[in-house]
Amino acid sequence: MQPGVKPGRMYKNVTLLFADICGFTAYSNQNGARKVVEMLSKLFTSFDKECLRLNLYKVYTIGDCYVVMGFMDDNNRKSPQEEAYDVTLLGISMINMINKVRDQLRIDLNMRIGIHTGNIIGGIIGTDIVRFDIYGADVVVAN
Repeated sequence: MQPGVKPGRMYKNVTLLFADICGFTAYSNQNGARKVVEMLSKLFTSFDKECLRLNLYKVYTIGDCYVVMGFMDDNNRKSPQEEAYDVTLLGISMINMINKVRDQLRIDLNMRIGIHTGNIIGGIIGTDIVRFDIYGADVVVAN
């Protein structure tokens, strides 16, 4: 968990991004696990670098789903408009990155991206293997 992000509390005016790969199930069925993991690793590493550049927080990945919120440190936030702008820039970059991967690997993949600003509850889940997770109606809208 990032410094300054407190567990189990409400965060207001948070911009969230949910992205998943259209065509991922078909791609996974047609390719071996190693090839699928290599493609996801290449793509998600690019996404991670862009998150760091834009000072965004990757909440988690599940399979081909990549989830981001618009700030890393609750004590050092930008305005909601700036956070929304940066998350939108990430979404555009993600589309460009998957287009590159699609062209390099000659595969039929695209991104489906949802972005929404609202209030969320953030909290630590687990005891030994912990994870910061987000909940609330606005999380559902973004997804």
